[in-house]
Amino acid sequence: MSSHRLPLLSAVLALAAFIPIGSLSAPAQKDSTSAPVNRPCAGSHCVFVRIDHVSMLGSAGDLKYITAFGKAGTYILSCVGKGCQVPIEGKEYEYSELQAEEAGGDRYAFLTGPHVNHEQYHLEVIVPELPLLEIRNLIGRCQNSDRFADEADCGKWITRKLAIQRAASPDPEAAIAFKSFQELVRENDPDVLNGLAHQDHVYACFLPGKDEFFEVTFSEPTWFSFAPPDAEQVKDGVPKSALTIIGGSEFAYYKNGIGDEDRSLHNIGNWIYFPLGDKTDPQSMRRNATSKRARFKGKNIEIEDGRWTLTETYKNLSGTETRHTVTVQLTTGRFEENFVLDETGKEVSEGSGRCLIVPSDYF
Repeated sequence: MSSHRLPLLSAVLALAAFIPIGSLSAPAQKDSTSAPVNRPCAGSHCVFVRIDHVSMLGSAGDLKYITAFGKAGTYILSCVGKGCQVPIEGKEYEYSELQAEEAGGDRYAFLTGPHVNHEQYHLEVIVPELPLLEIRNLIGRCQNSDRFADEADCGKWITRKLAIQRAASPDPEAAIAFKSFQELVRENDPDVLNGLAHQDHVYACFLPGKDEFFEVTFSEPTWFSFAPPDAEQVKDGVPKSALTIIGGSEFAYYKNGIGDEDRSLHNIGNWIYFPLGDKTDPQSMRRNATSKRARFKGKNIEIEDGRWTLTETYKNLSGTETRHTVTVQLTTGRFEENFVLDETGKEVSEGSGRCLIVPSDYF
C-alpha cells in the first residue's frame, strides 16, 4: 500500500484553508509589546498553562503552532500572520477558551502573559492523560514517519490513538479484525497514522469472522474555497448554479494485519454544493457547505445523503466481470458489501458489518 495516500493534498489544502479563516475570524492584532491587562481569569476552561514550544511554518514563518501544558493536558494552538503575538517558551500564561457556537465548529483560546495581551489563537487539540515528555516523543515519531504532519496533525493522531486503544470492537463477531487494527495503531503503522493525522473522517470497518478490515477516509470540504465550476466541470455535468472544490477519499483494505494494495483505491474528485437560494455569506456557507449537505463525486467513490459508496468493476479469470460495491452509513457506521456478476446480475457474495467511527472531536 502506498505510504503517501493524501498527505500532500491535505497539507496544501490545510495551509490554504488556514489563512482565510484567520483573516475572517481573528480580531485585529494587538501590539505585541503592550503590557498584559490585569483581568480576572474569565471564560470557559480558564487555567494557567506553561508554553513548551513554538514552531513556525512557511517561508516567512507566518503559520505558527504553540504547544503548552496545563491542567487538562497538552494544548496545541495555532495562529497565522505576521501580527500574531508569539508567547515565550518556558513562561506561564493565563488561558481561557471560547466555545464553538455549534457542534463541530471552530474553537478559540486566549493567552495573557509576557508579550501577549489576551491574544486569540485557534485551538487545534487538547491531548489528555499523557505526560508532556511522552507527547513530545510521540510528536517526533509522528513527524519522522510523515514529513507532511505538523504538531496539530500529530496531536490529533495521538488523541485518536488513545481513543482507539480504549475502544471495544463494534461487532463481537469481528473481534479478530478489530485486534489487528488496534495492533497497527499501537505500533504506529505509517499508513494508519497518515489517515488518523490528516483525515477529518475515519471509519475502520471489520468483516465478521475474518481477520480482514478496511478503512474509509475523507476530509471535510473547506467552505470558503468553494467556487463556481469551470468549463470542463460544466462539460462533465456539474450545474452552473453549483459551487465546487477538490477533495479526496480512500478505501484501504487490510488482511491478516497487512495492507492489500490491489484491493485498495484512492479517488481525487470534487465536492459539489448547491447554495440555499443566494445564501453564500460566510455564516451560511460555514453551516451548510459541509460533507452532510454537499456531494462528493470521484471515479469510484461517492458521498451523498449520509452514505459513502464505492463501486468498481474488475475482470475475472474466466473473462466475466464482477461489480464490487461497498456502502457505509456514515451516521451509524454500518456497512454492506456486495459482489455481483455484471453480465447476469447474479449476486456472488454479500456481507455486512459495523465500523468503528474514529472520533473527530479533539477537545
